[in-house]
Amino acid sequence: MSTPQSTRARTIGGTILFGPEHVPGVGRLGALQDPEGAALAFITPHRHVGFGKGASSMIKGLRGATIWSEDLYHLLPFYRDLLGFKVGVQIEGFVVLGDPGTPTLALGTHSEVHGRNPDPARHMVGLSTDDVDADWKRLKGAGVEFVEDPTDYGTLRIATLKDPEGNLLQLLQPLRS
Repeated sequence: MSTPQSTRARTIGGTILFGPEHVPGVGRLGALQDPEGAALAFITPHRHVGFGKGASSMIKGLRGATIWSEDLYHLLPFYRDLLGFKVGVQIEGFVVLGDPGTPTLALGTHSEVHGRNPDPARHMVGLSTDDVDADWKRLKGAGVEFVEDPTDYGTLRIATLKDPEGNLLQLLQPLRS
């Protein structure tokens, strides 16, 4: 099936990896690969909320991010059990963490991904918290590797950690002025 996403992907030299497929309670889900090999998931929710009234561009905002793995079940316990993400949708080879209709983080099994992330600083996922120090202490106590302890950067307090495959995540806490 041709969609605006698939037409645009082919125009810039990308390829469709799968979909789009209907996912009950979520919308249409698919994945594409850009010309440099980065894989991206796209979700078109049943009820789409854009950036503003009258917005006419195809891209309406950030819907979520996907972390691909050789085996998503290697990552799922870390994100679900240790970080506390709720599984919103689970289909064969793909899990969406969070509530449908809100920004989500997805984990997926991908045939082109093998082992640990060889370039973890290329992409980082930011996770909101109201207490970076408490989360840092809890996760450090559970054996999670941090590459940066809690540090203030202007209006944010940030700590950077690795998931089991070396992907970098940042805990982000707004500072009160």
